[in-house]
Amino acid sequence: MERKSLTAAVSSERIQQDMATLACIGADGQGGVTRLAYSPEHWKARAYIRDRMESAGLQVREDAAGNVMGRWPVGLTGPALAMGSHLDSVPHGGRFDGPVGVVCALEAVRAIQESGFRPPSPLEVIVFAEEEGARLNHPLFGSKAMAGILDPRLLEQMKDRDGVPLARVLEGVGLSQERLSEARRQREEFLAYLEVHIEQGSVLEERNVQIGVVTGIVGITFMEMVITGRADHAGPNPMERRKDALLGAGRIITEIPVLVAQTGSAAARGTVGAIHAHPNTINVVPGRVTLGVDVRHKEKEEIRKLARLIDLKAGDICQKSGLEFLSRVLTEIEPVAMANNIVQAIGETCEEMDITCMQMLSGAGHDTTSMSTLAPVGMIFVPSVEGLSHCPEEFTPLEDIVCGARVLAGTAAGLINNFT
Repeated sequence: MERKSLTAAVSSERIQQDMATLACIGADGQGGVTRLAYSPEHWKARAYIRDRMESAGLQVREDAAGNVMGRWPVGLTGPALAMGSHLDSVPHGGRFDGPVGVVCALEAVRAIQESGFRPPSPLEVIVFAEEEGARLNHPLFGSKAMAGILDPRLLEQMKDRDGVPLARVLEGVGLSQERLSEARRQREEFLAYLEVHIEQGSVLEERNVQIGVVTGIVGITFMEMVITGRADHAGPNPMERRKDALLGAGRIITEIPVLVAQTGSAAARGTVGAIHAHPNTINVVPGRVTLGVDVRHKEKEEIRKLARLIDLKAGDICQKSGLEFLSRVLTEIEPVAMANNIVQAIGETCEEMDITCMQMLSGAGHDTTSMSTLAPVGMIFVPSVEGLSHCPEEFTPLEDIVCGARVLAGTAAGLINNFT
């Protein structure tokens, strides 16, 4: 089987149709989409892809976490080479983050079918539920359920962004929290897992390179900080007598970039992405503020060290300001290295197809992280225009998505031959 033969079988028309249809589901009228996990929009997008899987002859099923899986050839048993991504989005997010990987995975199977190559082991397309964490504040929820690494203690406390308990969120789409463990799968079910994704950065575009061959994914820690002062009237109470929780939160926010810079590491990241002030009224001194803090690094111990430094500095700021301070870790995602043989296979496929590529680290988390506990993993990046992501301006040209699908199809076909 020559991988070059797969390039002709990859259909830009099918890819364009799938991407355009998905972009309309949850469209916000400003070029972006809002498809929060387990929402009607999310479920409609899943239904569309499920129909496309069935039309392509895949055997489709869903699990207890809401993940969708399509397998081909039907009836072929044994461990599968899996490919996939997610369809949920952040609020007012982009049209490409997640769907590109789902559409490329489905198109890779369709191209392999049309090329005449019959794989000796099954191919599986997976659509993961709640990758972003935008609704449940717990990224990779669906893939963690599949890997069996959801923390039961967190599940009992988990609520969505509107305070709705996890159990009710799942019940709204016909799922049950009590049955989440049934989504767990075993290592012997997989040969490997591959994922195409937009870069969400500007390196490929700036260097005029078509494909990024991912070598590793950074680790992530989500922290919640609660700063408590005293709510007061904004007029009568003198400035020096106030216990302004938002002022203390502001000092913490401005200190985080300083702490990140002090690490001396280009891989370190610290971000405050969520701020909730109470009572959130223009003429009231805020009495309580909750911050959502995102800490990242490519090294496990460095993440913990940086998170600890931020936590200590925040506590010190609050103590000096006469404020109460509480913090907790919401979730921890460890860094992941891609399998060397898959990194090599992606590079060889690019070379055979005369496609330019470069190795790179992923600064964002992906379902590949969870799947690394079940199988050897690999990721393929396609360019993001101006590096924009998680916003309506997020864009990847069709030809770049088609290129990613071709590399995925060629890599999958080559690997599945080598595994068997």
